[in-house]
Amino acid sequence: MTGPDAAILAAIISGGVAFLAIVGSVTITGLNLRHQRKIEDERRQHERRMRLLDSGLKAAVDFLAAADRTTDARQAMDTAAISLQGAKSSSDQQTYDRFRLAWEEARDRSTAATRDAWDAYAALRLLVPAAARRARRYLDFCIKADAHEQQEEETPRQP
Repeated sequence: MTGPDAAILAAIISGGVAFLAIVGSVTITGLNLRHQRKIEDERRQHERRMRLLDSGLKAAVDFLAAADRTTDARQAMDTAAISLQGAKSSSDQQTYDRFRLAWEEARDRSTAATRDAWDAYAALRLLVPAAARRARRYLDFCIKADAHEQQEEETPRQP
């Protein structure tokens, strides 16, 4: 084959090769874009999980701090109640009023701290449901804390 037929055949072959090259590059580009989108979606999901984990950890730290403040406030209120009880026998009304005022302030701080602890518990329960049960028990212990509880000393048994 010589002449115009060979030129047409060469043009057809060149066109076919060019077409295959275009199809190949489009396919590779499509696969690359799909892979990039998949990686980007995985990155976004990972970031979302990390933000959720960070929020959960922050909620846990906030909860522990609020529960500890509750314990401190509760113990301060118990101490103020003991002082108020002792002041009742005092003949000085001014002393009694001072201790009553101190007890009322301690009670208000205890109430506010307990409210804050319950709010922190609610956030923790939503963000870290697996920790909710233990957190509730800890909060109950903190609310019931009594620094002045009398403990009976056990005497060892003699045989």
